[in-house]
Parts: sequence; structure tokens; C-alpha cells
Amino acid sequence: MEKIIYFITAAMMVCDLDTYMFAGISTRSVYWNLKVVNFSLYLLKYLYLTVFTIYIMKESGRFAKVKKVLLAVSILIGITGMVCISLPDIRKEFYYFSSDNYFYYGRLYGIVRVLIILDILVLLTALLLEKKQYRRRTFYLYLGYILILQFTAVADYVIDTWYLQNLAIFFSSMIIFLDNMTQVSDQWLDAKKELLLSEYRASHDVMTGLWNKTSGMDQIRDYLNNMLQRDTAVLGFVDIDNFKSVNDTYGHETGDFWIREIAAALQEICGSSDIACRYGGDEYILFLKNVRDRDELTARIEGFRKKVVDKAAEREQDVHCSIGLYQVKGAGNKLAECIIIADGLLYQAKDKGKDTYIIG
Repeated sequence: MEKIIYFITAAMMVCDLDTYMFAGISTRSVYWNLKVVNFSLYLLKYLYLTVFTIYIMKESGRFAKVKKVLLAVSILIGITGMVCISLPDIRKEFYYFSSDNYFYYGRLYGIVRVLIILDILVLLTALLLEKKQYRRRTFYLYLGYILILQFTAVADYVIDTWYLQNLAIFFSSMIIFLDNMTQVSDQWLDAKKELLLSEYRASHDVMTGLWNKTSGMDQIRDYLNNMLQRDTAVLGFVDIDNFKSVNDTYGHETGDFWIREIAAALQEICGSSDIACRYGGDEYILFLKNVRDRDELTARIEGFRKKVVDKAAEREQDVHCSIGLYQVKGAGNKLAECIIIADGLLYQAKDKGKDTYIIG
């Protein structure tokens, strides 16, 4: 449908250019040229308004009967208009060419103006019916265009706006093209966002926003495999103490809150290259790269514990964590072995009464 509109608008511009170039040249061949071209312009204009009405009306079941009536009215207006300027006996009452081949309106030309105004009103009605089917920007773009087209049609009673009308119609093809380009761009952006969202969901835990187990473990494994003899890191195993009791005492919504809160607190003590992932349930893995010494590690873990303690005090709830921290040094360390060691340190912390951490 867009291609038909592009063709019609291009043909109208060619016809307009023809009448502009040859008007005033007093030859018989120019007379017949202008006569055919002007007839074609009216035919193209009515055809355009009908085709654009069809284009505006979305292929949906909404207002199906009304749409059929509108389309029938648009076609009837076009046929009536063409009949008026086609009958030899009365055509000159609508428009005529002077002896020097200039175009002039006849005394009945007001009928043509009314028909065009009515046809544009049909187009406007079709757009208003389909308002909900268009994006807000697209709807107002088309509405503005149709109102400008209607203004030029009404203003023709005061001044000759024939060329302005045709120019406005030509710009409609540009509007359609720009709107299509915008839609393609929006679709590309939506697809890009969906891809990024899919990638995020594939690598992150939806509930906490941390890396999920698979992605987190893969990153830690890659780092361990590339560690040099001088490199250091810390692998921490974090577990919320008595989490079943937290759920039973405060409810599952509160349990979910603490799952997210612990994740956020862990994320806050991580640097840009560190890794925090949800290992499963109420368990987390923390991987800190290039920790300089034990004091730095202790300070960061104490910062984490303070955040948890402060939040628990604020909510007047008994929630805390146990942590096992394994200091990984040099090359050749295997992820599975490191996790087993960190898990053992975690259970040492639990055996000491929980709410503490063990560094090994």
C-alpha cells in the first residue's frame, strides 16, 4: 500500500511541474497537454484520498461496518468528482483554460472543493477510529498532516491553495517513510533490549540480581585457571543462619526480603572485578580478587556483617550469616577443591555458634 501512495504522490508532483512549466504557452499541443494533466491530477487526488483512507484503516475487526461505509463514501466522492469534470456539457462550469492556456475556476468549482473537504473528513474519521491501533507519536503525526491537508482545502475558498494541497499530499509519502523508518528503528531497539534482557536472565539470578550459579562459577573457574604464582584471591561461602526458621517465624515474604538484602550487602563490598553469585537457596559464593592482606579482607567482611546487623536491628528480626573464607594463592587451584575448603570453613563458623566467619 505504501508503494501505491509513493507512486501517486510522485505522479502528482510530476503533473504539477508540467502545469507550472507549460501554463501560459498558447499552442494547441500545450492545451491538450494541460487538459490531460489537470484531469489526471484530479483523478490522482481522489484516488490518493481513497488509498490513504485504506492505508490508515488497520486490518482489524474494530468498527468493520463503519470502515466499509467510510470506504464506500470515499469511493463515491471520487466518482462524483470525476463525473463532474468529465461531462463535456458542464465541465467548463467547474474549470476551464483561457486562450493563453491558464487555468481558471468555474462558477461550480465550489462543488469540487466541498467534495475534497468531505473526502479529507472521511480520512480524518478513519484515523480517529483507529487511534488505539497507533502509537501515540504516529497518531499525532498523521493527525497533524490531515489537519494541514484540511486547512489547505478550506483555505482554497479564500486563496488558490491547489499547489499547497498537492505539496501537502507529497509530504504524506515522506511522513509514511519516516514513520516506517522510525518503526524499524524502534523494532531494532526492542529486539536489542530483548536480547540484552535474555542474556541478563541467562547469566543472572532474577530474584537478587547477582550472577547465577552457572555464570558465577564459570567466571571464577576462568580466573583460577589463569592465576599466576604471585596472584591471590579469596573464595567465600556465605549462608544465612537458620533460614528455615526465618521463613517459619517471619513469613516467606520476609525470607525473600533477606535473600535480596544479603545479596545487596555482598554486592556492596565487591569491587568492579569481584564476583558475587547466588549459589542456591540461602547460599552465596563471594570471590574477591587481589585482596592485599588479611586486614583488608577482615575490614570488608566486617563491613558486610555490619550492614546485615544494622538492617536486622532496624526490622527487629534475628537474622545473621555464617561465612567461610578460603585464601587462594598462586596457580593450579581447582574450583571444586576451593569450594569444598570454603564450605568446610563455613561449617566451622556454624559450629562456633554461627553469626561469624572463619578465614583459612
